[in-house]
Amino acid sequence: MPLEIVSYVTNPGAGGKFVVLVPRGGDDGGALLFSDFTRDFQHADIVRRWEKARGVSASSSGRAISGGGWWRMEGTRLILYGQSAAYGRFDPVWVRARLEAGTVMAESRIDVL
Repeated sequence: MPLEIVSYVTNPGAGGKFVVLVPRGGDDGGALLFSDFTRDFQHADIVRRWEKARGVSASSSGRAISGGGWWRMEGTRLILYGQSAAYGRFDPVWVRARLEAGTVMAESRIDVL
């Protein structure tokens, strides 16, 4: 199943951080939250922004935080790497499979390091 892509990116050239939300009790409903370094400095800031926009916590929405990392763009190439100090390493196989199943990233090459 594809992931919902939520972007809080205002400056794609800056790179930034991302957080993975996985569905509880199923395979549908995951999300990848992106923000850039000029907007959010910590992974928890991204989660708080998402929760505030929806008026619900990640856990009460049926999702769990499942790691995070950093991202950068090189042309149309999206590179995901590293890990969150707060949430740990994301599952690269799970994230890649869902990004490749969606249409949002269809024009991008995705590298998960």
